[in-house]
Amino acid sequence: KKKEKDADKAVNGEEEGTQKKSGDSRSGKTEGGGGQSRGSEKSAAGKEIRRHVEIGNVDAAMRAFDARAAGGNVDVDTARALLIGLVRACHLHEAFQVADYLKDRKLRLPLKHFTAVILAMSQRANPMDALDLLGALETCVAYESKAIHAYHFHFARLIVQEFLEEALQTLDRVANAPAFGLQENGLAAMDVVIHGGGKGGALSLNVPALGEELKRGLMKGDTVLLSRTGEAARTMGSGDRGGFTGEMPTAPRGASTIEMGAMPTGPRGDSTAAPVGGRGGRAGGGWRADYEFEAEVSSMHPNLSVKLIGCDAAQSASVRGGGWRVDKLANRTSFVRQLNALQDMMEVKQGTSQKAGVDPAIRDVLVAGWDGNKADRDAVPDKCAEERHQNLNVIQRQKMIDQAMDLRAMSHMNKSQTDALEAALFQRVTLIQGPPGTGKTHTAVALVQMWLRSRTCPILCTSDSNIAVDNLVDGLSRAGVRVARVGRPEAVRQDLMQYMVESIAGIEPGCTWSKDQQYQAINGVLRRAEVICATCAGAGSDILERFSFDACLIDEATQATEPATIVPLTKGCRQVVLIGDQKQLPPTIISRDADAAGLGVSLFERMLARGIRAFMLKVQYRMHPAIATFPSKAFYKGELLSGTPPSARRAPMGFDWPVPAVPLAFVDVPEGAERSDGSSQTNPAEAQKIVNVV
Repeated sequence: KKKEKDADKAVNGEEEGTQKKSGDSRSGKTEGGGGQSRGSEKSAAGKEIRRHVEIGNVDAAMRAFDARAAGGNVDVDTARALLIGLVRACHLHEAFQVADYLKDRKLRLPLKHFTAVILAMSQRANPMDALDLLGALETCVAYESKAIHAYHFHFARLIVQEFLEEALQTLDRVANAPAFGLQENGLAAMDVVIHGGGKGGALSLNVPALGEELKRGLMKGDTVLLSRTGEAARTMGSGDRGGFTGEMPTAPRGASTIEMGAMPTGPRGDSTAAPVGGRGGRAGGGWRADYEFEAEVSSMHPNLSVKLIGCDAAQSASVRGGGWRVDKLANRTSFVRQLNALQDMMEVKQGTSQKAGVDPAIRDVLVAGWDGNKADRDAVPDKCAEERHQNLNVIQRQKMIDQAMDLRAMSHMNKSQTDALEAALFQRVTLIQGPPGTGKTHTAVALVQMWLRSRTCPILCTSDSNIAVDNLVDGLSRAGVRVARVGRPEAVRQDLMQYMVESIAGIEPGCTWSKDQQYQAINGVLRRAEVICATCAGAGSDILERFSFDACLIDEATQATEPATIVPLTKGCRQVVLIGDQKQLPPTIISRDADAAGLGVSLFERMLARGIRAFMLKVQYRMHPAIATFPSKAFYKGELLSGTPPSARRAPMGFDWPVPAVPLAFVDVPEGAERSDGSSQTNPAEAQKIVNVV
């Protein structure tokens, strides 16, 4: 939120006094009285451009920029504010002009300002133009070192690429999927009436009963698309202005034609224009709106309220009346939190009473070798193996091991598990590989108990999926650990709702407490908890902003992208354990280009490639030994053993097993054929055969 406020300050001109002072002092050193004049010209230019950006008139802002840029009278902060305004309004081609100006004048953007520009990216942005703009700005960013430059820009680009690909697919769904099907699934609402006059320019949305599913699925910060046809605009009119009169505002500057994949803010132009290529239209029977606006959910109670993104005053005034359709757009939360965490990690921000810090040693492990320095890259295994408690002698170390392992759970551990736990107790970064059925969650719970025994507290436990986080909460609560769960209630198992931070704090639906009372109650619960569990993205939530953790455990780490993993690592963690299995499912990536560029490689896998040892759990307790034989030989070099005898996994009766002692059979389904179901594959004939057998 602080970064978003900083970005708003750049647009609203709240930093003008500082910029004028610094601009005057810089120019005064070299130009004397002429420098003061130059400084006043820059200040005047900055005020003019910012004023236009503040009211959403990026056309006028660009005209002012064009007039002032030739004389070099636009300072870096004003250029940054203009960039943010242009990117928000999807005017990326004009943003290239500002990037060229920065490059020609050799002006440098601080990393946090570069992040603010990226965070302003609209979901309607053309992906190719957005990536080209990042490339144009790359040389204008003031990076601390070559390694940080290479690491940050690589992942920032991939985050944007993945986000815009997801957004493009969402917009395609809006254009082509049956409207009422989307409404039933909580992805859209029809016949919405919009009223203005809300606080800070917020719009109030009156959603009919058929659209209640959408309301239930939305949260503050989510992004939605407001759209309607010209016919609806003329028929329904504007409830706040007594009917639709006059012309709707014109399309964005330079948007005489609509590019493929781009969706303008405001009117789409002539209602007789051809549909946007590849995105439906009248000819294809898809949704074709004449007016579209992107908005962010600002409040859920008492009514659903939104704020428009990248609109000028004239366009904002037109968003009134009935006949509107509201569609849920791609999830922006992960996009924002990953970029913010990436910035925090690169800048190694120290912890304050307002925000958690970053351990420099963790940052050094991440960026080592990204500048081509082989010595730094080769040193990564040693950096990870460094012990957190470096001043312990042999006796103290053994005492710590004995105390930590004096747990009831340790009596059931095999040697591979105890070896992994001992390493994780001391090492800065530890990788634990857990093949199927080897007790990953059991080991994770034991590790947390060991950390608590050694006074490592509080602890952050995360995973990329809500299911895995729920499994951790379940295991930790059964072990008697004081655990609190952070996240969206609808994503949490019903039997684990009692561990939600709101439930522990006594905050139930319809609670009449003030916001401050709720904050104090939640804050108290979090401070008393020994372990806090959340998804990787959830670790970046506002309620955890001030909390630092001694240690961080990331389960299913091989299914999380590296940017997702970085979010919990910025919470002050000095000790990190990644649990996963690179032989199982990789991260889910939407953009094929981002996947090919390395987004599909988890941090766990990259650390393995750097030479870090992974402690493999070598005994599985799930499968019949005959079933486990193949994966052991094919994926685990024959090292995966079975801790369950065949007698404990007898073949079920009622099926003609080819070998009675081995519950394994191949069943021919000649009529079965795979077919696409979205991004997945389905085979109903095979599924039915399994049902029949069972």
